[in-house]
Amino acid sequence: KDGASKSSTATNSPSGSVSETPKKSSKKSKKSSESMNKVYTSVLQSVFGADRELAQAEIDELQEAFKEFDYDQDGYLNYKDVAECMRTM
Repeated sequence: KDGASKSSTATNSPSGSVSETPKKSSKKSKKSSESMNKVYTSVLQSVFGADRELAQAEIDELQEAFKEFDYDQDGYLNYKDVAECMRTM
C-alpha cells in the first residue's frame, strides 16, 4: 500500500521532499498552568501594584473624570466615548 493510514501528518516542502510530523498533544498540565498564573500575577503586581482599596478622594476623582466623558449622561461609556477619551489623553 501507499502508507496513507499512518498516524502522523505528512507535509510537502517547497523542495518537493515530504516530512512527517507527529501529532502533538494539546493538553497542558494543571501544575504548569498554576505556575504561569503565579508568574503573571507577580509581574502584574510589580507593574501596577497589588490590589487595594481606593481612598474616597480617588473615587471622587475617577467619578468626575467618568462624568466628563459620559456625553449622553446615561451612566455608561460607549465605545465612541472611550475613543474620545483616549484621543484626549
